[in-house]
Amino acid sequence: MNKTITLQKQLIIFGIPILMILSMVLIAKSSMFSLYSNKLALGITLDLLLIIPLVYFLLIRNTSIPKTTIVPLMIFGLIIGSIILPSENQYHLNLFKTWIFPIIEIVVISFIIFNVRKTIKKFKKNKAFTFDFFSTLKVTCNEILPKRVVMPVVTEIAVFYYGFIYWKKRDLNKNEFSYHKNSGTISLLVANNFYY
Repeated sequence: MNKTITLQKQLIIFGIPILMILSMVLIAKSSMFSLYSNKLALGITLDLLLIIPLVYFLLIRNTSIPKTTIVPLMIFGLIIGSIILPSENQYHLNLFKTWIFPIIEIVVISFIIFNVRKTIKKFKKNKAFTFDFFSTLKVTCNEILPKRVVMPVVTEIAVFYYGFIYWKKRDLNKNEFSYHKNSGTISLLVANNFYY
């Protein structure tokens, strides 16, 4: 029963903006558009860039869906508007691209930089309590990301870190040891190459 409610809620949240976008496409391709092209082009532009993202925001404001998903929807509306509107009716769309879109880009970049700095501070704070990079990264990501995406993100970052950045051997203290210090792996690999 609970899954049906969440599925219905998701259908409403994503279905209403999709239906609104499809209605804009149908209006732009209708014969009525050629009669009132200037007014309808302005209406379609405002709907795609402002009204549909606003409706989407109102639908997701009390859910766990991040509010930042409004920006991709706005960019999607910009792309759809560029495709469905004739070039002579894209005056308002071009105004948005020239004046509003750069402001949105600056806000998004500032938001990303702020969150990256906050994450780095949390990572440095957690580094004092855990020994390993992977463990520290896992603890930090558990604090800032949804649980479903923690392990994929941590794994991808760790693969990049251990594969490209962390090549040197860590200096061991007097009370530490490593299983790989006196390993016979190199001899085994050399012997294996001579065998084949």
